[in-house]
This record gives sequence, C-alpha cells and structure tokens, in this order.
Amino acid sequence: MYKFVLKEPDFLPHIGCDVELSLEQGETLFLTGENGLGKSTLLKKVSEKLSDSYLLSQSPLDSFYDRRLDQYISAVEKGLGDRMDKEVFARIWRKFGLDIKMDRLLSQLSGGERQCVKLATGLALHSPLLLLDEPSQYLDQEKKAILFGCLQALNQQGKSLLIVEHDLSWWKKKSLVVPLQIHEKTLTRGEAWTIS
Repeated sequence: MYKFVLKEPDFLPHIGCDVELSLEQGETLFLTGENGLGKSTLLKKVSEKLSDSYLLSQSPLDSFYDRRLDQYISAVEKGLGDRMDKEVFARIWRKFGLDIKMDRLLSQLSGGERQCVKLATGLALHSPLLLLDEPSQYLDQEKKAILFGCLQALNQQGKSLLIVEHDLSWWKKKSLVVPLQIHEKTLTRGEAWTIS
C-alpha cells in the first residue's frame, strides 16, 4: 500500500495543502478538480516522496535532437536499458499505431501522436507506481480506448496508478475518484466517489 500525506502551508504562493492519499497495489486512483488548483504540483510532490514511482507529466516531449521514430526507439532503449520492459514498449507502440510512422520526425507528429510516444515510453518503465498527469490529453476516442486497455493491463500486473484527469469518460473500470478543492486557502480532498 502507498500512503502519501502532504501538510504544507506554502504549497503554492496563494494556497497551502492538507491532503492524504492511499493507494493499494494494482489499484487506480483518480484526482480531479478545477484548473489551477495544484493537481500537477501535487503529483510532483508525490513523485519526490515516493522513490519507486515514475511521473509522466504534461511537459513537452523531451528530445534534445529532432529524430525519426526509429532513431527515437534506439535512443530510448539504449538510454533506459534495464529500466524499461522492451516487450511492453513494443506492444504499446504497435497498439498506438506508431510502428507505421517510423520514418516520421518527432517534430512532424501531431499532439496526439506525441502523447502516444510519451505514453509508450513511460508505461513500459519498471515502476510499481505510475503517476500520470492527464494521460488522455490530445487523444481521440480510439486512442483513449487503447490507453484504457494498456492501463488495465498494468493494473492486472500489480502496478498502481495515480492519475490526474479531467475527462473520465474513457475509464471503464471501477475506481475511486478524489476531487480536490480549495477550502479556507488550502488544497483539500472533497468527497470521494467511485467510477463504476
């Protein structure tokens, strides 16, 4: 079980934070709330405190060189080495249809395609806890369905998922949703509910 407690009066310049979260092995927990509350900052704090986690954030696709997708794969496999499950990576890569775009440059990809590259890379890492910041962003309905299947498979392998998300329509599995809110200038938990 993962347990995370953050009581920080200066969480952001204008608000504090008083949030406690717990997550069982193989479980998915969603955090929701208005834009600008500090959900992404909270994920970063969780990542800093839980060393066995991996944060897939909404930053631009990090790549020092603009390279073709086939070159990207070689660089990622070499750079990540044993920290990445190459079979999982290849399977997710194919499911997202990236295998038929291998001659395309990263800079030529759409926002959804770049998101798929990030997801294939991050979801293949050997980490028991994945922190995902709006993983469905830029994805169409077909890709959201693929994302759901990939994340469900990771849950079945025992991986835990903490996901910040606005759109929950693509998630088809019973999971707890914790809305975050500002109460008396402090980020707090609202009343949790279950996706069924």
